[in-house]
Amino acid sequence: MNCTKAEALIQARLDGELSIDEAIGLGEHFALCAECKALATDLDQVCGAARTLIDLGTAGGESIAARATAQIARELYDLEADEVMDKVHPAPAAIPALGEAAVA
Repeated sequence: MNCTKAEALIQARLDGELSIDEAIGLGEHFALCAECKALATDLDQVCGAARTLIDLGTAGGESIAARATAQIARELYDLEADEVMDKVHPAPAAIPALGEAAVA
């Protein structure tokens, strides 16, 4: 197997689309080619870090920005957790209509 083919298989491996035969061939190539093995290791680390960031960003169904905003609101307004969302994301009735804001 040449490095070009190995690189394509490395991508397929990251995508979870590698067959058993392809995985065996890629492993054999890694035994002979330190450069491709290092590339695969680096990409594994990058993808793992990206998954961690995604998991952190979606933990609890909220984005990092929403959680940070909620934490800031708790500290600024000395609020309990259940009161924060009312300050950060007020109910639609609490937001004046555009027409009312223009008149005021």
